Amino acid sequence: RSTHAEEVPCYDAALALRPRFALALYSRAWARKSGDADFDAAILAEPGFAEPYIFRGSNRLVKGDSAGAKADFDALIAMGVHLAPAYNGRAGVRLKLDKDWDGVIADATEAIRLDPSNTDPRVLRVAITGLTDPRGAMEELEGCVRVDPKNPDAWFLLTRCHLLLGALETARSVGDKAFAA
Repeated sequence: RSTHAEEVPCYDAALALRPRFALALYSRAWARKSGDADFDAAILAEPGFAEPYIFRGSNRLVKGDSAGAKADFDALIAMGVHLAPAYNGRAGVRLKLDKDWDGVIADATEAIRLDPSNTDPRVLRVAITGLTDPRGAMEELEGCVRVDPKNPDAWFLLTRCHLLLGALETARSVGDKAFAA
């Protein structure tokens, strides 16, 4: 079983033959888990290739460059590429950078529409809106933990919903499940 770092020489070899091979540039950047240079080169080589925008934006967000991340997600969406990770990423940026609650909800909702199986935008949307309607939030979160039983945020918010409804024993039980997950 190889690690992603072991794949880098293969991408280097492909790039030696074809220096502007966008997929190899993107894959090497992803395997290296490093700077943006290969993502940048992949985007220059093939501007419509969505994945470099998504992963560069995600890397920028993790590194604290929220404005750069937002620019990547915005650029991709402006090109008419409607992928759940772009909307989910932009929702995260809007939460972190702008505190744009309506934008967070709109982007999370679009990410859910594009990929109903992804629990992250559901949890994000509940975190923003759901605690004003604990019963509705519980339904959404119970669906999330059925799909992704190891999602700690879903378990945490589900526990909070039970606490808001005064169901202390149920909250304790749900909290125990969260720690077991």
